[in-house]
Amino acid sequence: MLLFFYPLLLAGVIALVIDQSFEVFVLPKRTDLDNSFKVERLLGETDPKEIPVFGSSKGRSSFIPDSLGETVFNYSMQKCNFDVIFFLLETELAKDKDAPIIIEFNARSFVHRPQHTIDLATFMPIKNNPSVVEYLAANDRLDNFQLVPGVRYYGSYVRYIRSLNRKETPNKIINRGGLFIDYYPGDRLLRRFTDSRYKMIEKREELETRAASGKPLTYMEDQMLDQLQISLDFAYNKDRIKKFEDMVKSHPNRDILMVFTPHHPSELAGLKNREKLYELMDHWNEDIPNLYAFDYSDFPLPDSCFKNSSHINLEGARRFCAVLNDDLAHLLN
Repeated sequence: MLLFFYPLLLAGVIALVIDQSFEVFVLPKRTDLDNSFKVERLLGETDPKEIPVFGSSKGRSSFIPDSLGETVFNYSMQKCNFDVIFFLLETELAKDKDAPIIIEFNARSFVHRPQHTIDLATFMPIKNNPSVVEYLAANDRLDNFQLVPGVRYYGSYVRYIRSLNRKETPNKIINRGGLFIDYYPGDRLLRRFTDSRYKMIEKREELETRAASGKPLTYMEDQMLDQLQISLDFAYNKDRIKKFEDMVKSHPNRDILMVFTPHHPSELAGLKNREKLYELMDHWNEDIPNLYAFDYSDFPLPDSCFKNSSHINLEGARRFCAVLNDDLAHLLN
């Protein structure tokens, strides 16, 4: 039995040493681009004047804090839709402040896929926070090992260490949580990105036509159609929209600014239920006094202002923020 006990004991000691070394030497060096740093910052931030920006990677590359105000911090992170924004928003609304909140809005904001959108590495450093534990458990993203020192960071070490290498360069601008790339891929490569989008639209239409005609789809085709509809259409999830609206209404002292950021025309193509999205934004503007929807989806930008078909680059963000800043100033004043 000792032959098994001592190796297990040694393995446990090594795991604990790595765990503690990681917390002491790696986690404190995270930058404000690291998602876990952003969540930890939001939980501890007490500045009553801070204006937070929540959103996906589209928000991270669109809202330049220096262009919008000295108290703006961009908490946007990749894959962040309302699966994560609900937690961020609830955390922010619990604070004793009346500063506005900016939320990046897009067609997939209300998709409910916690297994895909809630990245455990984003929440592991703050695993002992009761609200984080409750949030992960409610979304079926909490396993017992995540609370055990020595194994809680398993699978995330490389990701944290890699995030330390995110340094500002002449072509990569970091600004209070935002990441802005001064890069245009060129006409040929951008065309490949947009062509891929149009092929997705064609494939969805083909599968939908076959399904409507009564011809059965294979299991793989059915899964593909489901994924294409999630990727291409507006997720009009009534329950999640109502939950968001109730949160906004219960805090009338906080102005919530929903901003549909600039999109490349290819990304708006194929959005079959686009009218539902605009009807929802009109409803917010007309019926909820402290909820404001801004539509910049068709904001005129040349191809040179995109780093790919889904995200604007630094020049696109500068042009967008120049207009957004004027609109926000007019609204808030």
